[in-house]
Amino acid sequence: MTPAINVFIAIVTVVNMSNAANVLVMSMHGSSSHIGSMQGYLMKLAEAGHSITVLETNGRKGANDYGSGIKTEHIYIPDNIKDKEAYSEIWWRSSPTSALVTSIYYAIGDKALQKILKLDPETFWRVANSSWDLIVVDELFTVHGYGVATLHKRSHSTPYIIFSPSLMFFTNYVINSLGRCSVCRMQLTLSSTDEIDYQPSIFSHRARNFFEHFIEYIALGYFVQWFGMPHLREMGISNFTWHEYFRDASAIFSDSIINIGHPTPGGTELTNIGSRCANINSTLTEDLDEFIADPTSQGTIYAAFGTHANWNTAPTFLRDAFMTAFEELTDYRIIFAYNGAVTYIPKHVRIVKFAPQKEILNDNRTKLFISHGGLKSMKESICAGVPVVFMPIFAEQAHNALLARQLGIGETLNKSNVTKERIMKQIKKVLDSDEYIYNIVRVKQLFLDRVIPALDHSLFLTERILRHPHRPIYFRRKGIDLMWTQYLYLDLAFIIFFALLIAKC
Repeated sequence: MTPAINVFIAIVTVVNMSNAANVLVMSMHGSSSHIGSMQGYLMKLAEAGHSITVLETNGRKGANDYGSGIKTEHIYIPDNIKDKEAYSEIWWRSSPTSALVTSIYYAIGDKALQKILKLDPETFWRVANSSWDLIVVDELFTVHGYGVATLHKRSHSTPYIIFSPSLMFFTNYVINSLGRCSVCRMQLTLSSTDEIDYQPSIFSHRARNFFEHFIEYIALGYFVQWFGMPHLREMGISNFTWHEYFRDASAIFSDSIINIGHPTPGGTELTNIGSRCANINSTLTEDLDEFIADPTSQGTIYAAFGTHANWNTAPTFLRDAFMTAFEELTDYRIIFAYNGAVTYIPKHVRIVKFAPQKEILNDNRTKLFISHGGLKSMKESICAGVPVVFMPIFAEQAHNALLARQLGIGETLNKSNVTKERIMKQIKKVLDSDEYIYNIVRVKQLFLDRVIPALDHSLFLTERILRHPHRPIYFRRKGIDLMWTQYLYLDLAFIIFFALLIAKC
């Protein structure tokens, strides 16, 4: 290698190092799902040479490894076992929607901030007071992240990106003046105990939808903002508002499914980066591969209900329904990610506490995915081309389950009335029809149909923000700076009403 080439390589290396940015990332306390949604984006930034630091807070004593080039600052907050069991009981036996969901989870986020400031203030303030070129904050329930981003923006004009791991709440669409219709599509926290259905042509459906959106707006837009995050004051923030937080963001990235199904409003600052499928480089473990390779098997059925599903607190009738249904499906090999008590396991059923989900779904012998309908599970089933049967448990899972049924890629179960017969009916319905396979292949094509790959787009936008941190967002909607009473002309309506009233008097 000539001296000239060595000099050239050295210059390129120095230039790349000088362009590298220090990026701080914060997500919801204790949620592996939310940071998991962000991980592909973070790895893309790290591969581009940027220094990524994740401030993680959870009940695990060790820090997670998020990939090469990603550093983790870990704050250990011991889990309250009684609280976790109580929440698990709520999710299995009821279906909190709208105001209750936002109130519960923002209370959890604020309580986490209180514990952070009490148990490990040294780590938190060391990270919070460090110099950052960019801050990325999970949109949902990340109260400590809101505080750090707000402080840096006010003190140092540090740009920040809001990362939404799901569809945004209706309230956040309103705050951002994105004009989402309150009755045109099902609400995000659709009930998982009632019938999983929404038809805008039915008045009662529209009325319920409007009511849920209205009380969500009151709860999140006012109650949570004013009273639900009191420990932000301990960070020196006594006047936090959603309006300022969203207005001052340099971008909003969404990991949701918005390019198929229902139309979703967008803006110049809002970019969907969720339309992507991960590369699967690993294979099944030898043990699982041997289990599903039985020559008499017609294929694999995989069942998993997410990391938050505690089957020990699930109703007995629900556990029995799944176990007896699986017992009868002797023509298939069934892998069930299950953490509850077991008395009998048929030889064609494999119970595991943790399963390599992506590897199982992408195995060509997998015929069906039975799940809770979480966003990542739905996207992974689309990417793998595996039809689904969803039994939503809480949060936005019923919304996703209904969307899957509307797209023709699966069927649904209701956790409040599930029986062995209903489970068998839905499983057979999906397995016995090629229509679901055809639909999910078509949906995958639409899902990935982009001008530029999602992560490449996110990297381009992020690096543009780093190059021009004070660049304004062009063509931003003026409604962002209006009160909702002004936006809906209610103030003018009141003036006209009282003028007419006075005139008649």
